[in-house]
Amino acid sequence: MAICFRLIGEFNHKLDPTNIFGSVKFGGKRRAELGDRVDKLLAECRIWEGYVGAGPYFTGGAFSIADIVVLPFFGTIIDGLGLRRADYPNLHAWYERCKSRPSVAKRSATSSWRARPARCTATAVRASAEPRNARCALV
Repeated sequence: MAICFRLIGEFNHKLDPTNIFGSVKFGGKRRAELGDRVDKLLAECRIWEGYVGAGPYFTGGAFSIADIVVLPFFGTIIDGLGLRRADYPNLHAWYERCKSRPSVAKRSATSSWRARPARCTATAVRASAEPRNARCALV
């Protein structure tokens, strides 16, 4: 249980504040307008990539409240913004395991994003500050 509380606390203080989803999807922000927020988000995702490791879940072998708390966040980053599988394979594997759980599959908040896959990559966004479709992926 201590691991759950530590992860939830870290999520609230470090990971969630890096969320750029609303700024991109609803605010139309582009890379130049986001400043270093994309880099901070990717750095935090790298830390969480290590936390989940080979999994199957963040606290080990059992699905826990820690997974439930961060699931919507990573759903927006993976399905909504297109976090690259090649760069974050552990997070993607964890996310797929979570989505396959009956309780998650029954009502996924990110199901509408799966129908509209991300259209650009972090590499393209980093390479240029040119205006782009505000609803394309950043990470």
